Amino acid sequence: MNIGFSLTTEFLAGTPIKTGDKALLDKYQSPESFLETLKERGVHYIELRNVKPGMDNKLVLDAVKTVRSAGMDITIHGVLGENDTGKSFFEIFPSIAGILELIPDHPDRVIITVHTYSDKTGHSDELSERTIKTVSRWVELMDKGDLPFNVAVEINRSKGIVDPSVSCEGVMRIVEGINHGRVGVCWDMGHYYTNFKNGVAEKMPGEDFIKKVIHTHIHGIGEQGTHYPVILPEAGFLIPYINKLKSREYKGVYNLELTFDKFFMDTPADAAALKSIDQLKFILSMEESEGTESV
Repeated sequence: MNIGFSLTTEFLAGTPIKTGDKALLDKYQSPESFLETLKERGVHYIELRNVKPGMDNKLVLDAVKTVRSAGMDITIHGVLGENDTGKSFFEIFPSIAGILELIPDHPDRVIITVHTYSDKTGHSDELSERTIKTVSRWVELMDKGDLPFNVAVEINRSKGIVDPSVSCEGVMRIVEGINHGRVGVCWDMGHYYTNFKNGVAEKMPGEDFIKKVIHTHIHGIGEQGTHYPVILPEAGFLIPYINKLKSREYKGVYNLELTFDKFFMDTPADAAALKSIDQLKFILSMEESEGTESV
């Protein structure tokens, strides 16, 4: 099983900004020490969170070096930028320039997950078209450079803004509009379940959506919304989702995405991480017929 865990780029580079990350680094003294703990628990992929095109290149490469020195592979949670006119992918996403030298033996293409463009006002169709245009340019340049990347368009949580990616239909419109083998879906299960509970999503995504899933974000629900630890039975909504992917022989990463600042005062970040890993491994070990009515 491919289990991943999201960590901020700043934490991985040893320069944390968020309070939860600082507390975690104080306890473990180095990001390498925490990665070793995750690896011993069965995590093989680390996702760099919120990597923007204009982010400091050295910071990003230092973070990747930390992951690779731990013997782990990477995925990236990227951010769509405003510049799509460069002649190479690294001109329009310079923060990860130089990354190829650090991943020469990566077992598969690195997934770069992105949110679509969104705005407080405007029209969803226009934001969809902007997203299609930008990601189409990305994959065109990835092809041109024969780069080892794929792009996953994430389904988002409905937050009262104009966002074309808060429904399966919206995400599929973008993925099908790009129509490229490098592009698929990131199924953020916490986002999807929140939308279902709020009456803006069906109990289970349709088969067209499921077939396009190339990456996942997995987390529980808590007082401040999403990105809490995965704790059963409260996180039982994940079971039928994961079973659905297993039944389709999904080969991608089951990636845990927790936001430590939401809960670390009550539950230490490392305890939440390790418990979530154990709970995810338990769900993955279940027979597909178990827990199918948990949503």
